[in-house]
Amino acid sequence: MTLPPPLFHRPPAKQLATARETMTIFAPLAHRLGMWQYKTELSDLSFKYLFPKEFEAVQVRLLILVILYILYLYTYIYIYMHIYIYE
Repeated sequence: MTLPPPLFHRPPAKQLATARETMTIFAPLAHRLGMWQYKTELSDLSFKYLFPKEFEAVQVRLLILVILYILYLYTYIYIYMHIYIYE
């Protein structure tokens, strides 16, 4: 059995058709069969091709949240070290 080529090698019309088909048929099927990881992956990949602007906005927002979380952790560690270790 050979796998189909990835979506980014296909023409844009086929990308949209495959993404739409995946979002409407295969992701719900995986959900009903209890294959949550596959359902999530299929939905995420389809979303990337069906809604590229929204996908990019989500990616930027997640990146900002990760950076803020890392800054929060470093700040907490810095404060903790100065209060309890260097006291």
